[in-house]
Amino acid sequence: MIILSGLFFFLILSSFGQEENIWIFGSGSGLDFNFSPPRGIASSIQSNEGCASVCDERGNLLFYTDGSNVWDRNHLIMSNGFHIQPYANAWGSGSSSTSQGALIVPVPGSDSRYYIFSLTCYEQGPADMGKLFHSVVNMDLNNGLGDVEKDTKGVLIDSLLTEQMTSVRGNDCNIWLLTLRRDGYLKAFEISSGGVKSGVISPVTESNPFNMNPLENAYGITGCMDVSPDRRKIAIARNALAVYDFDVKTGLATKPLILSEINDKYYSVCFSPDNSKLYSGIGSGPGAGISQFDLSNTTLPEIINSKATVHAGANRYYIKRAPDLKIYIARFNSQTLDVIRFPDLPGARCMYMPDAQPLHEGATSKLGLPNTISRYTYTDTLVLVNEVEACFTDQLTLFPSSAASKYTWSIGDTAPSITVTQPGTYWVTYGTSDCTFNMDTFRVTFFNPLLVIDASCKDDSNGKAKLIVGDSHSVYTLTWLNSSNDTLSVTDSLCNVLAGNYYLRVNTTNGCDTVLPIFIPEVDYKVSFDADTLICENDTVTFINTSEDHFTDFNWYFGDGAKSNIRDPYHIYNQYGAYSAMLVGGGYNCVDTVYKTIIVDIPVSGISFNLERNETCIGEGVSFYPHVDSSVVNLSWSFGDQNGFTAGREVVRHAYDMPGMMYVTLNASFRACPDMEYTDKVIVHDLPPVDLGPDSAICYKKMPILLQNYAPAQEGYRYLWSTGDTRPVITVAHPGRYSLTVANEQGCVTTESVTLIKDCYINIPNVFTPNGDGFNDYFFPGQLQSVSMVTFRMQIFNRWGQLIFETNNRAGPGWDGKLNGKDQPEGGYIYSVMVTLTNGYSEKYEGNLTLIR
Repeated sequence: MIILSGLFFFLILSSFGQEENIWIFGSGSGLDFNFSPPRGIASSIQSNEGCASVCDERGNLLFYTDGSNVWDRNHLIMSNGFHIQPYANAWGSGSSSTSQGALIVPVPGSDSRYYIFSLTCYEQGPADMGKLFHSVVNMDLNNGLGDVEKDTKGVLIDSLLTEQMTSVRGNDCNIWLLTLRRDGYLKAFEISSGGVKSGVISPVTESNPFNMNPLENAYGITGCMDVSPDRRKIAIARNALAVYDFDVKTGLATKPLILSEINDKYYSVCFSPDNSKLYSGIGSGPGAGISQFDLSNTTLPEIINSKATVHAGANRYYIKRAPDLKIYIARFNSQTLDVIRFPDLPGARCMYMPDAQPLHEGATSKLGLPNTISRYTYTDTLVLVNEVEACFTDQLTLFPSSAASKYTWSIGDTAPSITVTQPGTYWVTYGTSDCTFNMDTFRVTFFNPLLVIDASCKDDSNGKAKLIVGDSHSVYTLTWLNSSNDTLSVTDSLCNVLAGNYYLRVNTTNGCDTVLPIFIPEVDYKVSFDADTLICENDTVTFINTSEDHFTDFNWYFGDGAKSNIRDPYHIYNQYGAYSAMLVGGGYNCVDTVYKTIIVDIPVSGISFNLERNETCIGEGVSFYPHVDSSVVNLSWSFGDQNGFTAGREVVRHAYDMPGMMYVTLNASFRACPDMEYTDKVIVHDLPPVDLGPDSAICYKKMPILLQNYAPAQEGYRYLWSTGDTRPVITVAHPGRYSLTVANEQGCVTTESVTLIKDCYINIPNVFTPNGDGFNDYFFPGQLQSVSMVTFRMQIFNRWGQLIFETNNRAGPGWDGKLNGKDQPEGGYIYSVMVTLTNGYSEKYEGNLTLIR
């Protein structure tokens, strides 16, 4: 029995495509994430740092920029895409040498227009660095290839900023453009359908590490910022490293967590996809490399102490999350990118993989990857539900609760109002802003009596309808009609009819004469059940009956000849194969049948694996070849050194970092049958120790040096020096780099190198320019190795042999081109430099020099 009523569920899905699926960056480089793994592609960009690229919702490239020029998807500069901001320098455009010098933001409320924000670099000097411009690209121009709108090209927005810039989606149909002022305060510009609004300045406490003079130190203005994927945190690397809480409603940053000292030289920064980890890079000096901080800790000391170096090495790193949820790292002038494979995992488990992503042939990375693309999402709101009753009328006009735009009625109409002639539920959605849709629902009934409908079972004629009228109504007469206007009943009920459309004519003593459309629905009650459809031979299957309440009688057929008539039976399949289990259900009106296929696996008799070899050295990989049944789900490997992992049926490889007898165990899990295990062993030999001692120096006319392995040697060791010598000890008399390779009886090899430098020499120029410009204003030897020097004397003579300058101060500064305070004329002079070394030898250097002003 169904009582006529309205029930409606409404959902609008706002779906945006893959705007960041193609990256363009570096020198002619690009990366296409529409493939897995991503593919290196060629481009026309030549950017040292700042860059940005954007795709359509299907991941097709639209255009890219270095902040100064704009290229279309054919890698050609747009006709109005030259010099969208007015600066250039020796590093290219005035933005391509900015850490985050270019940013693309879709214009809110538009499907075809995009803002490009350009930020000038530190190298422009104090007056012009940190200037912010915006331009607009319209993809409807140039036959869909896009072009920069002339009236919106190179508009100056702000100045006195640093090189940090990114964006994040807000909560109010808006985007926040995030920048950093030179004094360390975050400045957020709100972007909405109304344009770019004035910046919001975040209050920063005294503990802010960025209150510094950037003009005294390039690290004070360079660096990057990143917003966490959940939009709750912002990280800023600007020499120091700090994390703030971020409010997407107001654009304000608060509660700084200072993770480093001011002069730690952090440059790039990136959150992990699950927001729990923060990665940042130091380019040079102590601690150079990529570090990970665990932000899931609750206190600042715990976060600082969680710092783990996941990659060590001096370089300039740029770190960015990718659509495949990995993190990619660009290094200067590299033909590959490094990859962090599992960035949500702590420490070394994140799997930092150097050179893991190749770039297109001839392309190289520089110091930047494309900036973030942010777009707002739509919200949906249920505004009003209207209960509408109309007595003795066959039409009613429905209006939404407020005037708006973009009307969509449930019947497909797009007008501001509709007229309905049938009872039921109607709804209208209408947009009141660029990102909000409202909905009104109308539950409409015609005539006050209650109409009760019994649906007709499928393939049967047992449908019913009945009109129940209360005592308050006047005398009435009823006539039930079919679609051919044939009279079917004159009582209060219509019985035993097929599903379909019918009509009820109602006449009352009050003068009401109306026709109500009646629909007898067809119901298709379903029987259903749950059961394990994949089992092992001789397992018991429990059949759980999930049929609708309509059904009361059940007959089971298990496919192997067995039957049952209880509600929830169980059955044992004692032979492997595929069986069709059937349930037939009967109820008040309807009968239904449902099938499921039960797959029965046979237990596997055994598993094994082969080894590439039974003996190996520390650090050398060994391949393991599994032999398993096709019904295996996964294989768990344990390599005997507390390491292991789960894999498929592929060949696996493992290298050991300790010697000994390693017992390798393979555990196989099958689809349904019990696990099985197999064990073999590998002997791992140690590496021979090599110690050549510290780097040393060879001085002028000193004795040769003996090089040898100071580590304990064993019988059977073989030696090979970089000189080709195979003796344990060699004699060298010249500076250079020497290496020794030692192999033991098992063939394990270790190599170490030592460097011998020349310790005492001087370098004397032949020209100097004492003009007061601060460069080459004194004549003095360019390099003095004082370690082996006892005495020093320098004399200067003019062309007539007159001594005009003399000093024995080996710390300089030397001759300033004057005699008794007067400038000496341009031309040639004679110098004499005499030194005595600690070994008793003396050296004298004489020559000509030229004075130029």
